[in-house]
Amino acid sequence: MILGAEGSSLDIIQALKGAMKKLTGMDVHYHTKVLVPHVHYFSQIGRVLATLPAEDLTNYMLFGQIMKMAPLTTQKMRALKQQFEAEALGSMDNSERYEIKLKNE
Repeated sequence: MILGAEGSSLDIIQALKGAMKKLTGMDVHYHTKVLVPHVHYFSQIGRVLATLPAEDLTNYMLFGQIMKMAPLTTQKMRALKQQFEAEALGSMDNSERYEIKLKNE
């Protein structure tokens, strides 16, 4: 469980099961089989991930999802994401991006 807004808790497993149900139309259970085409990759990455502190890994994954979903939420979240990107990547307004894209085409 992860604490959510105002102390409410969020069950990540149930959230993921719900997302899979919406995406695939199928319920996910303990015995649900998932085809993984590159099992060796996943077994080896598990060793690497096991060396990381669980809190760091959780924060990294949550941050990635927040950055991915921020544009789909409120104007305030979009503005915060743009502010973060401007500070992290350097300021670049849309007109500069447009010019760079045109030059590369």
